[in-house]
Amino acid sequence: MLWNAVIFGPADTPFEDGTFKLVMTFEESYPNKPPHVKFLSRMFHPNVYGTGELCLDILQNRWSPTYDVSAILTSIQSLLHDPNPNRYVTHLIRLVLLTRISSSVLWFTGFIDMTPIQSSKCRSCRSL
Repeated sequence: MLWNAVIFGPADTPFEDGTFKLVMTFEESYPNKPPHVKFLSRMFHPNVYGTGELCLDILQNRWSPTYDVSAILTSIQSLLHDPNPNRYVTHLIRLVLLTRISSSVLWFTGFIDMTPIQSSKCRSCRSL
């Protein structure tokens, strides 16, 4: 089953006032296994691959069948508000987060390297 979802960027973040589209794919094993969640909107975030896939613990090793769609979307909004610099998927975005370089400057100059650290899915997000 395929669901489309929309979340709003959290206040006091670079994502504020933004509207972000996601797609959620539910396998037959749901709720015993998490859905596959992917941003359709382009994201500049240390825990989001250039493909839109997320590195989010509740969609990986901390999944529980008690999580519903609302809990998943709330967790994604929380991740937008509080990125996890210890579980990053691209070097440059982590650098921006840790050094507080203006991401808008990097976008404007075209200095964006969205190359994933590891090309496999989020289960292999790099941890420090």
